[in-house]
Amino acid sequence: IASIPYIDELFLGILQANIRAAQEKKDEKTLELLQRVDQLIRSLIRSSLPAGLLLAQEIIDAEDLEEAKTLINSRAEDLDEDCLNALMQAAYQEDADPEYSQRIQQLHKYALRVSMRSKIKQG
Repeated sequence: IASIPYIDELFLGILQANIRAAQEKKDEKTLELLQRVDQLIRSLIRSSLPAGLLLAQEIIDAEDLEEAKTLINSRAEDLDEDCLNALMQAAYQEDADPEYSQRIQQLHKYALRVSMRSKIKQG
């Protein structure tokens, strides 16, 4: 995990370019190795994220709105500033699909309400 700072956008871009090249050449052995490296890096990056950002990603990755709302309700005490900010940023990305943005906006508003209710109950 200490080597994560050395993995930057350039490295990830080169890795993705090599994955595409291996796909185009139909070099299955190289493709498999590069994809394993990609999965490992993504796993390391995820494990180094703060809990709130991980929760935001889980909410975004939920299959549908109901699954996401269930997750929000079950993890209300974990809806911190990182999580809420990440949801808001995801909802208002300039290049995002309008349907995606609307879904994430709904989830952000819902998570905000659940978070406020949870904090009120905690007193």
